Amino acid sequence: MFTFDSSKNDYKAVMFMYDTYSPDRRKFVTVASLKGKKWRLHEFAYEIVSARDGITLHERLHYRVRVKHVWDGYGGHNTVIYFDPISEKFHMLPIPEHGREKNEIAGLGILNECLCMARQEHDRGFEILIIKQDGIKESWTSLFS
Repeated sequence: MFTFDSSKNDYKAVMFMYDTYSPDRRKFVTVASLKGKKWRLHEFAYEIVSARDGITLHERLHYRVRVKHVWDGYGGHNTVIYFDPISEKFHMLPIPEHGREKNEIAGLGILNECLCMARQEHDRGFEILIIKQDGIKESWTSLFS
């Protein structure tokens, strides 16, 4: 996936990889600047099983990720992380809890220049939410269920 770094007037490519030859299938991220044309191994602190979507908003790449849980193996796509191309760091986006159940994020998108997500509710269908202020958990607003 690509995102733009306005501080350097450059595009950056971000790729999630895993080492198929290691016994634990170690995961890592590589980042490359299109001007620099060199891939760099990047520190990645999250224990994820998969990353989907790669939605770019305000120069940040957002992914819905499946996190590995110690108590139950593999959960659903249950959180959102984003890559900041200026600092070249990943951050977890706070998302609202979903009662006692795990979040199951069905997809990410952009609506009115805000990140939105579709979240599956096991017994009621789907809920569509948008975040009005980046990084502020309380700014998530449910549009409809």
